[in-house]
Amino acid sequence: AREVTSLLVTNVPAYLTQGALLSMFEDLHPCTRGQFDFFYCPWDEQTGENLGFAIFNFMTPEVAASFQQVWANKDFCRSRGQKPLRVVEAALQGQVANVEYFSKVKIRCCSDPRFRPLVRDVVGMLRPMPVDESEEGPTIRQPKLQHQKQQQPQQ
Repeated sequence: AREVTSLLVTNVPAYLTQGALLSMFEDLHPCTRGQFDFFYCPWDEQTGENLGFAIFNFMTPEVAASFQQVWANKDFCRSRGQKPLRVVEAALQGQVANVEYFSKVKIRCCSDPRFRPLVRDVVGMLRPMPVDESEEGPTIRQPKLQHQKQQQPQQ
């Protein structure tokens, strides 16, 4: 069995920004604070809403399992029509795999660094991934990571 550290959270209320969502998770479940090294909740600057999902990579499978147990099927915000959160194993596992993937994705209209994927850097600070400007449009640049030895996805 492979170790699961990356989780996909769906049914995220569309009005929450990445920062607001992260603050709510950390405030409501403090034991996750500082225990993840990748977080991304894609934001559409044109509609002013997130895309309804977020990705976490936790530093250990134990913290990921704890987060999943606490948040799976929870009513995050009690508003009409809002479905309970769904927390499942992400397709990509590990900080390295997530950073590599999102480094190759073109980010449309993501001029604001608050809406880029957040990565824990070499000194342990959570920072937006840097952007390279090119003729094809902005792409997120791969930062130096705190845990380069993180597991690679296994086939």
